[in-house]
Amino acid sequence: MRVAVIGGGMSGLSAAHEASKFSDEITLFHQKPFSSERSGCWGQVIKDFSRVPLDKDAEGYLRDLQKVKFEDKQGSAEVSFTDGAAVERSSLESEWASQLEEVSMEQERVDKSRLKQISEKSDLVVDCSGPFPVSKKIRNFRYRLIAPMLNCKVSGDFSDIYPNVKVIRYKNYFLEMMPETEEECNIAIGCSKENNPAEMYTDMKEMLSDRDIEVPAFGEMKHGNYVSNTLPTILRHSSFGLNGAEVRLTGDALGIGSDMSGFGNSRAAWTGIQAVRTYFNDTSYRRKIFSDQLLSRSVHTIFRPVHRRIGIVRTMKYIGGQKVEADKLGDPRNLKDIIKASKQVIESISKHK
Repeated sequence: MRVAVIGGGMSGLSAAHEASKFSDEITLFHQKPFSSERSGCWGQVIKDFSRVPLDKDAEGYLRDLQKVKFEDKQGSAEVSFTDGAAVERSSLESEWASQLEEVSMEQERVDKSRLKQISEKSDLVVDCSGPFPVSKKIRNFRYRLIAPMLNCKVSGDFSDIYPNVKVIRYKNYFLEMMPETEEECNIAIGCSKENNPAEMYTDMKEMLSDRDIEVPAFGEMKHGNYVSNTLPTILRHSSFGLNGAEVRLTGDALGIGSDMSGFGNSRAAWTGIQAVRTYFNDTSYRRKIFSDQLLSRSVHTIFRPVHRRIGIVRTMKYIGGQKVEADKLGDPRNLKDIIKASKQVIESISKHK
């Protein structure tokens, strides 16, 4: 079987990794060289590393991530993760790509015409090309939400945060601070569709002013987009035929957003794996996506009213106090997870009426 993977990020590398178990004819098309800076917005935290098919001793794996501290006008609260990780994306992805010895690497930007050519020579095409994928030009679907984001790396004193992560609620978005060391920190800000990048940049500088650090110029920031979609749209476009090949979309390419809980990297890796595994096992990719998204969105439907009513800190304090790991709440795996998390969120609503 001939497999083509478009995109060399978390989802694409996961798909190529999985495909190497089933085929010896795999080509990974990636636009950026793996030797250059590749990290994007919100790209340094993996909140469930168990979904990534890599060992923790891989280059670019910085450390286990156990806690995230949330702050807003009401104070601060901490939540824990069962298998969180802080990573340096450039190093991690470069190391990962070097391990895929059986995968042919082609540095090339794939457009609509090239996608059609690739599909003619492939049995399976996995489109992992990010929030505005090449397949979108064929399927022409719309996203429910497109929100701008900014990202940069800065130097300063972050010993008060390291080795954990700090998230600050500000206006209608969040600022996330993920220290790589006590002296260097990856900072991202987003995301709501009402955001203006220039305004976010000004707010970022204001929020970091007490740390006496120099923020890169606006033009030097990494600019990105967060996307999400409705479940019917995700299911409709997750898989389609093209020139005799099966084309499957994953992660951001499909609009499977991380929502408030920030599980984008985990879901990107998971969907990359499932797009390949279900094809070779002759099982339904749509069914896998449906089950995963239904569980997550069910919890978020209950969680949002609490978050909006009493604020992120008071919500997290209560949930944390009940010893519900944030990954079970934000990325439930089974009915047991969803019942446990939902029960305590409902109790939170009742408590604060």
